[in-house]
Amino acid sequence: MPAMKLQGTLTGFDGPQGMCSDRTGNIWVNNTNSAEIQQYSRNGKLLKTIDDSGYYPIGCAVNKKNGDLAVTNIRTTSGEPGNVTVYSSDSDPQTLANPDQTEYYFPAYDTKGNLYVNGRGGSSNAIMISECPSGSSSCSTLTVSGVTLNVPGGLNWNKVAGKLVVDDPKCNNVWGSCLYSMSISGSTATVTGTTSLHDTNGGGCDVDQGVFAPNDKYFAGGCIAQGSNPAAVAQWKFAAGGNPTHSNTSVGYPVGAAISIK
Repeated sequence: MPAMKLQGTLTGFDGPQGMCSDRTGNIWVNNTNSAEIQQYSRNGKLLKTIDDSGYYPIGCAVNKKNGDLAVTNIRTTSGEPGNVTVYSSDSDPQTLANPDQTEYYFPAYDTKGNLYVNGRGGSSNAIMISECPSGSSSCSTLTVSGVTLNVPGGLNWNKVAGKLVVDDPKCNNVWGSCLYSMSISGSTATVTGTTSLHDTNGGGCDVDQGVFAPNDKYFAGGCIAQGSNPAAVAQWKFAAGGNPTHSNTSVGYPVGAAISIK
């Protein structure tokens, strides 16, 4: 970054999806169909593999306060409701769940160690966001005010503004991502701003799971362009959005993104 120059390619995955970085610059990749979460160095060396048998791991987030790794399991391999598993270096894994949530997509930690997770749940299987307070053994539903979410995309915490940023890849029910900045007060998440992400030609850009660059001035991720435009990895100014400032089309179907900061 910021030129989005290809540095290398890793192979051998089976349905890789969400990604995240830890405090030392290593990258975690959810190898979904193999039920594994794999840790790589910033140079692409495999460091560790976590066995997640029985689940489909989709997303991950690292708690920058203590280094805990939260992994969202969309569902079990037998179709039962999923959960969040938190891995710590000094204790056994902890499982978190909201009794009203059935599918778990992408997580994000705030600066205080509170965890937010989106997904689907309830009788209508609607899009929802859960909050798992730091130190709690369970999660509860946030009421989203100011927008109707259509597809669960990546979550990020904007540490500069102190807000949860929620990606909806089907903004206003049309394919193309919006980032909704939300203030959290009690059990309510209120939309305070919207950022639209476009491809290089100004068309809709489906960003499944993107990530903030340092100081939260830029947002980067895979752009699944609509129509005949090619997919790309791209970077946008935040909160301006619009067309990317840099992009690279040497990708196939990009889903997850992480930035290694050493």
